[in-house]
Amino acid sequence: MGKKIIIRSFAALIIACGVFQDANAQYVTQVSGGSIVINGDIEPVRDALNYFSFGISRELKNNLLVEAKFGFGKAYGLSPELAQTSSEGGYLVEEVYNVLGENSWYPAYRNNHLMLDFSLNYRPELGIEWLRLLGGAGLGISKSTRSLNLLGFENTFYDRDFSTLTTEDRKAIIKSYYDVTYETPFDEGSDITPHLSLQLGLQFRLKANLFLHIEFRHHITTSDYLDVLKYSDPTTETGNNDSVSMISIGFSGYLNQKDEKLSTNN
Repeated sequence: MGKKIIIRSFAALIIACGVFQDANAQYVTQVSGGSIVINGDIEPVRDALNYFSFGISRELKNNLLVEAKFGFGKAYGLSPELAQTSSEGGYLVEEVYNVLGENSWYPAYRNNHLMLDFSLNYRPELGIEWLRLLGGAGLGISKSTRSLNLLGFENTFYDRDFSTLTTEDRKAIIKSYYDVTYETPFDEGSDITPHLSLQLGLQFRLKANLFLHIEFRHHITTSDYLDVLKYSDPTTETGNNDSVSMISIGFSGYLNQKDEKLSTNN
């Protein structure tokens, strides 16, 4: 059912492009970098620069733009709470966690995340020459390559317990205590995930056809395994699919600009 909805939505987007197409339309190219986080069952590790994107838009009639965007990011998560395998009554039920045996572990993962989106954006007429606002929605697919920081150097288990510390102190110490190898692949669930994308952007004029671009994107996915966890206990799924959020800053270039007055969006 989900695949049928996505196919029909793509078809509707293509039809809309044909209906609203303007032969003299502008093209807009965009490059940006910023931060990506996965919203799931493990607390995300926030980074200032772990996401890059490239996009191209074609202007349609009625201030609509159709956009294709490609993005790549490395998202990390680290839980400040100890977790146990299912044999110990915990929620780490997947086969990859069996190597832990009776050892507890502060869940830590990396997700190399590739994204491709097709969206329809609207740019309202603000009447301000140096500012443009865009917002819209679309559909896309993501490919996740997930891995765990399950073992330390020389494949030894992490064996320190920081539970006597406050949560904030615990997160900082665990982050410095763990290595950064992420040596254990996580293959549960599909690595290809469809998503619904929502986006909102601001553009500030630098030159006639060049803008500084700030954008927020949010992807609603069909997977609960982007953060390598799906269960709240050995038999109960969380029931909450993971989502992905990105904030970025970059540059947008307008090609075939017909009028330098930016209060006119045609």
